Formats: sequence, structure tokens, C-alpha cells
Amino acid sequence: LFSGEGPVVAGEPLSLTLVAEDAWANRYLVQTDAVVALTDDTATFTPTSATLAPDGTAVVGGSITVAGSTTVHASQAGVPRGASAPILVGPGPTTGLDLTLLAPWAWIDLPVDVQVETVDAYGNRTDVAGAATLTSTTTTAAVVPVSLVNGVGTAAFTWTETAFVDVLQGDLGAWSGTTDIVVSRDCGANGPVPVVSFGGYPEAITCLDAATGIAAVVADLSASIPGNRAITGWAAARV
Repeated sequence: LFSGEGPVVAGEPLSLTLVAEDAWANRYLVQTDAVVALTDDTATFTPTSATLAPDGTAVVGGSITVAGSTTVHASQAGVPRGASAPILVGPGPTTGLDLTLLAPWAWIDLPVDVQVETVDAYGNRTDVAGAATLTSTTTTAAVVPVSLVNGVGTAAFTWTETAFVDVLQGDLGAWSGTTDIVVSRDCGANGPVPVVSFGGYPEAITCLDAATGIAAVVADLSASIPGNRAITGWAAARV
């Protein structure tokens, strides 16, 4: 049995009381296993276990970091033993902006929609209204305003020159956030035709060397056709 499932803010302390009983509502006093595993629907509840006191109870000071409705589940040795009532988790205070590009890359002179959200320290959207701006930190593209309602807004951003990579920055008062994007040029019918292979395969998988922090990949561009522009190979990875 659980109690204490009041509304809570993401990341803030949540005190839950557990009472262990048998099928006839007798307190679990003769204990063969006092350890109870704990988890919730978002898999962010901590701590992940509690130890019952001799009277069959435990008070758990926990926290949940994903906003929304969730339920804490208790089990022993993999066997489900009970669940809390739904717990409403609200977002914490705003700590920054989260930018989401609604395209994998950009072409110059073609607008790309960018979603801007105000978020807390755990990435939950917060309820903030205001006028944010989008700025290219690498190119001379014009600054774009974004109107946020209930913590989210979308605007089209247009680059006027190529970049590898551009860091797009959003600002709203003291809050900011960034995201990376590659900006390419469409060279038309006479442009280069890139052909990239990795040991004869179209994709490559490699492992990061823990000692050096380097992941080595060998790419072959020899089958590419330069056209009216030279071909330069670049690689980018989101970490």
C-alpha cells in the first residue's frame, strides 16, 4: 500500500509511505525479504529500492523528473506487489530554451521551421509566453522573432550562406538555447554528384576509443563526380 501521492514538481522531494501486507491485510512482520524494488512509468523515480522496517513499513524520500501523470510500482524479487495512485508531476522553473529543427539540414534561401520551447532543468516544457529570437552564430542570416504561447512557438528561419556547422541560438530574456545544423547549397544540374561508401557499404558503424575519444571511419568518395564544384567530405555526429 502507498500513501503520500500528492502533486509534486519535477526533481523536488516526494515522500511516499509504503505499508506491506499479506493477502488478508495482515502487516508483513515475519519478513523473508525486506527489500522492495521501486520504479515508475517514466523510469526516473529515485531511489530504486527501499528496505522495510520491522513493522512492515518504509518511508521513501524520492523524486521524479519527467512531468505528467505517473505511477510508482513496487516489487519483490521481480514479483509485482503494488502500485501508488497516479502522481501528477509538474515542470520545474524555467532554466533555458530547447530548439528543435523540423528538417535534418537546411538549404540556403529555403526556410526551415524551428520549434522553440521554454524548458526546466530536466527538459520538461514550462508555461511561458513571450517574444524569443533566433540568431545564426556563424552566418549573417537575419534574426528571426518567435512568439511563444504556453511555452512553445515555431518560426521559419532562412540561411543565405552555407555553414558546416551553424550554431542556431534562441534567446528569451535571460534564457537561451542552441542547436547545430548543416546548411548546404543546391548546385543545380551541373553540380557535383557525391558517392560515398565505407568498405563497399553505404553505412559505417564504429566504436569510440575510450582512451583517445576518437572513432575512426574510412570513407571512399572516389566514385563521386565533381561537376562544376569540387567535393569535400565532412562528417558530423551528435553527442
